[in-house]
Amino acid sequence: MIPQYTSAALVSENKSLCFPASADSIPTSLGQEDHVSMGSISGRKFNQVLENLVSILAVELMFAAQGLEFRRPATCSKIVEKNYDLIRTKVQKLENDRLIGQDILAIATLIREQKFTVN
Repeated sequence: MIPQYTSAALVSENKSLCFPASADSIPTSLGQEDHVSMGSISGRKFNQVLENLVSILAVELMFAAQGLEFRRPATCSKIVEKNYDLIRTKVQKLENDRLIGQDILAIATLIREQKFTVN
């Protein structure tokens, strides 16, 4: 359950990061061009949201692959099976209790490198 808690915490953090930076503007220069100073903050928040999303997706993909294990020998579409095979090149089936932090990081790297087939 810990990875699910991690995902939930990251989703919650993303919700707070999506609050507009401009909503907390401090007037300067008699209220002229205050939005300019908020642009860099919005960009930083957006980058953090994207990084959190990579971790969330990594957890979801890890458990999706694990879920497919329970459906074997049934198979899925070619795209799903290709992505499953990709995950299994980096992360082995979870059969015994083990630390999975490195598994999540490995899948996150695959996401960042855009290795997954999407169509």
